[in-house]
Amino acid sequence: MFNDDSYPTVDELNDYVAIGPSKDLSISIDKTTFDSAFIITSIILFIVFICIIVTLLILNNNLTYSPIVYKQATFKEPTQLTVNDDYGSSKNGYSHNLYKKKTPDGTNLTKETCVFSNSKWNDTTNNCSCPSGKYGPNCDFEFHDANYIAVGNINPCDIKSEVIGTYKTKYKSFKNTKPSNELSSNHLGIANYNDILDESCSEKCDKNFTCDGFFYKTNKCILYKNNINIPDISKLKYSITADSTLYAKSLEHIKFDNQIFLSESEFSLPTKYWLFKNTNTFAKIQPNIVSRIKFIPRYIKYNYNYIGIYSSYEFQYKDIENILIENNSNYNNNFNFYMHFPYDEFDIPSELLREDSVILYVIYITFKI
Repeated sequence: MFNDDSYPTVDELNDYVAIGPSKDLSISIDKTTFDSAFIITSIILFIVFICIIVTLLILNNNLTYSPIVYKQATFKEPTQLTVNDDYGSSKNGYSHNLYKKKTPDGTNLTKETCVFSNSKWNDTTNNCSCPSGKYGPNCDFEFHDANYIAVGNINPCDIKSEVIGTYKTKYKSFKNTKPSNELSSNHLGIANYNDILDESCSEKCDKNFTCDGFFYKTNKCILYKNNINIPDISKLKYSITADSTLYAKSLEHIKFDNQIFLSESEFSLPTKYWLFKNTNTFAKIQPNIVSRIKFIPRYIKYNYNYIGIYSSYEFQYKDIENILIENNSNYNNNFNFYMHFPYDEFDIPSELLREDSVILYVIYITFKI
């Protein structure tokens, strides 16, 4: 019975492997086939494990830096732009000498129109002198107190700031008063002093210590506090032939979204920096665009929601992700790029600068955690 050829020999049994939960529920597989399958399965599991590790590393990196949408880099060459003086600014209501040399007050007014506009006509010189608080060839522009900066013409709907209050007043900063003998009288013969007693818009802002600036146009006065934020700078216009509508106590109270302003120093920042494009010591750049500047910036004005990348070597937008990864892992030893993070001290290291060039490439991208 044991010599029956229908049963495998002991040597033949050694060439098979039984796989199953029990003796009765198992199958036999050729040992060579089993060994090959085990090796292949192990290799596949190892590859899957490596893929999982790489995926986790990528996800971890994306939690630190927002995904990059690639687009071609656009370079901006410095373009000189000049801005005229801040006409109309005066503490006492009288025109600047510089302004008088260009356009004397009341030059377009005849004697009749001069008197009708409450201006004073000089019969000796045959010219018109605008009343206090007014200037321009037609005496239709209003002076503003020199303690304020004329930002430009803008609609109140485009200003994002906390409103203290809205008032109605006839004057921006200076009252257009008449001599006492010219004051109108009521039916009792008593002079009407309402115009003199009316408080100007800038006076209202002066008396409120929380006021950072005001809007004024056609008797409408709006006071603002906690900085004056302008989301869309393209809506802000400035002209020396028209009154500004927005005024701020200082440059520190003006904030612009989606704009980064760089200069060689705080003192080289133009007075109306938001009106300039680029100069030899100043640059206005937009986020997510690689710009090229020809000076070393030491002063910056911007909202703290961007990461800055600087290099003396040309790079493009598509390179940003690799730059961030490289500098994140080897920050202290890589002087090809300078990373400016929000609220960090702005100080470009001397090692970044090339001896053969003073050109810097810079971009600011949105910072997300």
